[in-house]
Amino acid sequence: MIGTFFPPLVWVPNYTLEDFKGDINSGLTVGCMLVPQCMAYALLADLPPIYGMYSSVVPLMAYGILGTSRQCGLGPVAVIALMIASTFSSEMDEASKIQQAMYLSFMVGCIMVVMGMFRLGIMVNFISHSVMSAFTSGAGITIGTSQLKHFFGVKVKKYKYAMVFQTWYEIIADFENWSWWTVLMGFTMVALLVFLKMWKGWYPKSRDENKPNSIQWTIFATIADFSALVVALLGILWAYLFHLADIEVNYVGDIPSGLKSPSFDSAPGFDKFEELFMSALTIAIVGYLESIAVCQMMALKFNYKIDANQELIAIGAANFLGSLFGGFPVVGSFSRTAVNGNTGSRTQLCGIITSCIVLAALFLITSWFYYLPLCALAAMVEVAVLNLVDFHEMRMAWEMDKRDFIVMIITFLTTLGVGVKEGLFTGIFVSMALVVQHSAFPRIVVLGKRANGAYRDISKFGKGCAFAGDDPAEEIPGILIVRLDAKLFFANAAKFGEFVVHHCKKRTLELGDKWEVNPERVYSVLIDSRGINDTDLSGLHMLAEMHSEVSRLDITMLYCNINDKVKKRLLQSAINIKDEWLIQEDTEVAVQYIKSAEFQNFILDEPEEAPIPAPLEGRLRMASESGLSGVRQRSSTTDKEDSGNDNETQEVTSPIQKAGVTSSTQDIDITVESPGATESAPATSRSCF
Repeated sequence: MIGTFFPPLVWVPNYTLEDFKGDINSGLTVGCMLVPQCMAYALLADLPPIYGMYSSVVPLMAYGILGTSRQCGLGPVAVIALMIASTFSSEMDEASKIQQAMYLSFMVGCIMVVMGMFRLGIMVNFISHSVMSAFTSGAGITIGTSQLKHFFGVKVKKYKYAMVFQTWYEIIADFENWSWWTVLMGFTMVALLVFLKMWKGWYPKSRDENKPNSIQWTIFATIADFSALVVALLGILWAYLFHLADIEVNYVGDIPSGLKSPSFDSAPGFDKFEELFMSALTIAIVGYLESIAVCQMMALKFNYKIDANQELIAIGAANFLGSLFGGFPVVGSFSRTAVNGNTGSRTQLCGIITSCIVLAALFLITSWFYYLPLCALAAMVEVAVLNLVDFHEMRMAWEMDKRDFIVMIITFLTTLGVGVKEGLFTGIFVSMALVVQHSAFPRIVVLGKRANGAYRDISKFGKGCAFAGDDPAEEIPGILIVRLDAKLFFANAAKFGEFVVHHCKKRTLELGDKWEVNPERVYSVLIDSRGINDTDLSGLHMLAEMHSEVSRLDITMLYCNINDKVKKRLLQSAINIKDEWLIQEDTEVAVQYIKSAEFQNFILDEPEEAPIPAPLEGRLRMASESGLSGVRQRSSTTDKEDSGNDNETQEVTSPIQKAGVTSSTQDIDITVESPGATESAPATSRSCF
């Protein structure tokens, strides 16, 4: 139990020399990657590059102690950096931005720790993959656009809305002020990073086919692994040569050495807390989603388990402690976590080693980064966000589920046109609204039987429909089979009841120019309950009302494919239903039961004094006075004797009996005294829906 809150108690006692070799290798590799990357993401967050390094020391040490993932590469990431920058107003100076970034880190840490303590990690399950995919695609394009000013050497205003479109317009309109040397350097860096990234993916296969121990392959592999550091060093050399030739490009400049002293100035006041709360909550949610996704991927790959709620606490504590040392919010990085996994990381110690590399750089080599060009840092960001933009998911959504496509388009356009925070919450709202809509309007179908014995939706498999083929589904005479493909609860109960009652009324006596027997007359409704895995009180009340309504039409309601939970609730409810009519077997068994003599005996097994439902009694009287034949009514022997006289009589046959089912139902002869007599039709019974 203690090991859950303090993971080193689990992995330290079993630590081996082989574990240390893997950790030191991955820690050194990722540390060399992180030094230039963290400065690039600080630039993306509209902060001085040194604050990226501040954010990559204490948080990594804290996570190494409290985290449960052995490969998680914690640190600055592009999406979070963009969300931090979106909270800054155009009037804020550099000092105010730094302070606000520290406030955000403090608040994000507190939010995540509280969520972890109350085990609220499950809340992120309400954010669908469609929302996150569209959000990250929109954020990726926004990130890429925000860095274009460094490639062209121009200044661009900070826009609150439609930043992507306005930034492109302003850069193109300022064509005359482009710095062509900066353009050359920046796009060369992008091309180099893309080439190394592509070659790195191709290298393992080539190494097996060629000489695995050749010096050339080893050199190229090292360059590919440290591509960000290589680009930074080349950029520094290139910018220094430009400086000697009096060619002006924008570079980092002075970077203070050493770690920032701890301070509690990162704790915001109440006014600032209220202002930044929604932004901090958004960063916490997005950061946790990104972190937990990559951590679970690594845990699955290396066959171990992570604690999602402990991850919340670990990342939250890392941000809280990092804010005291000048850090901005950090989360798990996809790219650095993948590198950790590929370079042999065995325990959380690799993250601590990575933080030591950044700390050493802070004390020893910050002066080396004086001539580091901003376009080189921007190139690292541009290449990193290529993985964020994914239109393949939108194409799949269009082909497979139009509702998901709608969610993705709305989220994507809102993120581009309004902002990252607004885009995420809009996507969540739209996706939840569609879930509610789907629950309130579930799929309800009437089933028919095909020649092969399968029961299918007659609207799709019926005669003349698209999927009917040579074996169309046909309704069973006298039986209406209805299936609800959803849980029955308050949101869809009325809809289901209306559907069943409507189809029952369509198949009973109808009032036209004259009274006629409906050839589709049904005597039993069979509810296929395979999709109804649960029901609430509203659903039970609706079923009771539905039973009452169809009983007025002289129709009996049964259930098939019903599970134990729903059956128990129906028997405990106020619905007057026999246990034998709650059939747990499949549809065919229930249909054969309805056709059986046993079921017909149940129909007749009622008290003789039980009155005929008022609406049906009125219709029978009307039918007898109009000379209507073919009406089925249960009656006693006395009634049958009384009906025998010299007048013309006709016997009634139900559709089930026509189908060849044996029934003990007694049919009455209706005396027709005056075939032409007419009378006003009785009022239709009031629906409870």
